[in-house]
Amino acid sequence: MGDLFSLAGHRALVTGANDGIGRAIAEALAGQGARVTCAGRRSCAETVASITASGGVGEELQLDFVDPMAASDLFQGAG
Repeated sequence: MGDLFSLAGHRALVTGANDGIGRAIAEALAGQGARVTCAGRRSCAETVASITASGGVGEELQLDFVDPMAASDLFQGAG
């Protein structure tokens, strides 16, 4: 029986992952094996670096939801 909380083979998209609760969620999901796309208005490079340093897989997607095309860009980039 595998790990009950394993997210290996799954992808997660976390908005607001540059700091605070969003960063903590992104790191926790990566810690359980998810490949995490970290999205935010500001750079999420530190979050991605933390995930990578812990052996996880993370990627950054910087965008601002004030822009009407941001949601489309989000799903295109996270795909």
